[in-house]
Amino acid sequence: LALMPFALISCGSDDDDDNPFSSNTIQINGKSYELDTYVVQEGSFDAEAGKGEFTVGVFNQVGNTKDCWYYQFSYTDSTKPKVGDDFSKKSLELMAQDDSDAWYTTLTYKSGSAKVVSIDKSKDDMTIKFDNLKMAGGEYSYTFNGTATVDFNFTR
Repeated sequence: LALMPFALISCGSDDDDDNPFSSNTIQINGKSYELDTYVVQEGSFDAEAGKGEFTVGVFNQVGNTKDCWYYQFSYTDSTKPKVGDDFSKKSLELMAQDDSDAWYTTLTYKSGSAKVVSIDKSKDDMTIKFDNLKMAGGEYSYTFNGTATVDFNFTR
């Protein structure tokens, strides 16, 4: 036994989870989706244009595989996001990249909120709480509920 290699591996749900708002799911149109934290689309703010964007990525289970769907939000503002900002008050638009034809339509804000509840610049992310955020356009409508941490480059 003394000559056999020995290793300890620790796994736990609290590793790197110091964000009290973190969650692993979000509801879209009443259905829960697992957040995709592995493949992300970087969000950023362009001060010259007065515009920013962030993306909520989710997995859609299809048989034994998971498809990645992305919901790219854009907004207008004069400064980078800060805790307390409500994107629903910033000319919010949505481009849905899922299995619908909605990605050919720009959806606009109808009701609800999308508030920044935390920012971690060291990890390049921010956490947004969606409260019945309804985005619609043409025949398409999406309602978001829950909290999602999104990638956001604050140094651009």
